[in-house]
Amino acid sequence: MPGLSSCCQYFAPHNVTGAATRAPSTHSRKRGFGNYDRYRVNLPINGMSRSFGETIPMKKSAHQLIAEVPVRRSIVEMTIGIDLGDVWSHYCTLNEEGEVVDRGGFRTSPKGVEKWFIDVPPARVAMEAGTHSIRISEHLQELGHEVIVANVRELRAISHSDRKSDQVDAEKLARYARLDPKILRPISHRTVAQQEALTLIRARNVIVRLRTAAVNAVRGLAKPCGYRLPASSTLCFAKRCMAVLPPGLAQALGPVLEQIATMTVKIRHYDRLIKRLTETSTPKRKL
Repeated sequence: MPGLSSCCQYFAPHNVTGAATRAPSTHSRKRGFGNYDRYRVNLPINGMSRSFGETIPMKKSAHQLIAEVPVRRSIVEMTIGIDLGDVWSHYCTLNEEGEVVDRGGFRTSPKGVEKWFIDVPPARVAMEAGTHSIRISEHLQELGHEVIVANVRELRAISHSDRKSDQVDAEKLARYARLDPKILRPISHRTVAQQEALTLIRARNVIVRLRTAAVNAVRGLAKPCGYRLPASSTLCFAKRCMAVLPPGLAQALGPVLEQIATMTVKIRHYDRLIKRLTETSTPKRKL
């Protein structure tokens, strides 16, 4: 059985020549002192003895281990960004390489859009969602363009930019659309026909609110004179008030009551149009 001295010699660190060397003290290791390069230990690797600090050749080079990412090229030949305005709209055109090839403006009207886009080859067009985006996006799609309507409230780079202008916004829209359309958070517009049907409902709502405001005004104007108008439905409010008002108040409030009666007739007309629209546009289902 080997003695203690022989075991210590076996576990003691050796240099390249096999001679035992003194390991650094605990104090020097904690403080970071000492030259560790001169303490070498024989480590058996694959049956061979190599010293600490000696470079072990790799089977593959570093260039072979790094995956090469292929460069993606945009397949969109032309990208156009449009900043829509109430009267004038500004555009910026990018080529396939992302270079600005054209800037300008056109009138925000059907004739203005058709005049500028009629000779433009099919391209990717990006615009902000707004008042004119429904009509213009549908018009551009009819001309054969790929239209992206961006929700700029989700894109702070445009809505909260310090350098905000029509030309800068148009270029940003074009560059985002060329890079990745999902950045713009695209939305799907309703059609122009659907928008017209919605406008019919909203117009009726406007007249209903005006009639309510007129009824409340008549009641409020009659109270200081000592008259409380009777409770009544808005359908027959004007007729009942004209029957109970004194001559002085009837002369002052008569025109307002006539307008209330006229708005009631208009609301009934809207109700008939909406009912006819639902019967013709909504498909019937068999139960």
